[in-house]
Amino acid sequence: FAWPRSPWRLRADFVYLHAEQGNGDMHASRGFTSGMTGDAVSSVAAFASTVLAPRATRGVVPYGVGGIGLGWVEAMRGTAYMERNPGTVGFAWQGGGGVEWVRGDRAIRLETRWQSIWSREAAGWYTTIPVTVGVRF
Repeated sequence: FAWPRSPWRLRADFVYLHAEQGNGDMHASRGFTSGMTGDAVSSVAAFASTVLAPRATRGVVPYGVGGIGLGWVEAMRGTAYMERNPGTVGFAWQGGGGVEWVRGDRAIRLETRWQSIWSREAAGWYTTIPVTVGVRF
């Protein structure tokens, strides 16, 4: 959603991540060393975000994004993931930026964000830094 002539936009972000390692322990992030090591980590998060970008109809436009939401994290270990750390829903936040190549009403974007989900079971933050490519309609 964008307000006319305003540099502010609202956006909803939905993120799913599943990472695996087949030959040993994988630490999901530095804060997940208390029982959250394993062969795979999954997370799901939803964010309500604001985007600050100059209004442009053509060219390359830089922008910033930030938001808050809810996320869920679970670490799994062993053959067929028989041993699981229970996943919990927790507060999540994100912040980052990117560039859009604007062509009329559509734009192609390249973006990176710092995303963190609080996990009570891990007593800490699960952090990822995804790089995404997308199209804005």
